[in-house]
Amino acid sequence: MRLHKLKYTTIIDADLERVWSFFSNPKNLEELTPKNMKFEIKKTDDTSMYAGKIISYNITPIASIPMTWLTEITQHKEKDYFIDEQRFGPYKFWHHLHKFIEEEGKTKMIDEISFAYYGGFIGDLIQHNLITKRIKDIFQFRTKKISDLFQT
Repeated sequence: MRLHKLKYTTIIDADLERVWSFFSNPKNLEELTPKNMKFEIKKTDDTSMYAGKIISYNITPIASIPMTWLTEITQHKEKDYFIDEQRFGPYKFWHHLHKFIEEEGKTKMIDEISFAYYGGFIGDLIQHNLITKRIKDIFQFRTKKISDLFQT
């Protein structure tokens, strides 16, 4: 299994309290996902993030093929970070650290994603360009959306 890693840093023009409040509510994920992915939360409770929280989504990541994605918040430290890990979904392995740091009235958000594809070496060759590009596109969309949402 080949592990791929991506890291994104976003400076958000808002204080940590406001940014944490937004990102710790899983229902806001829909707003940060391109519409063509048909992202829809199917099941979660109404509380903010906590370790052990399960979130179930419907998503259409590629070629109009719908699928269910189930993640668990495995670690959480209030106004600092949380980690979501896939339990069922499109990846063989998915680990996503969301880290938040307040700096001079703004918030630095760091996303570190580690993931692996199904299908071994052949699957990796076939999927790498297509899926890794898709993940990068999602984060470009997300960066623009965050800028729009947190304009002062």
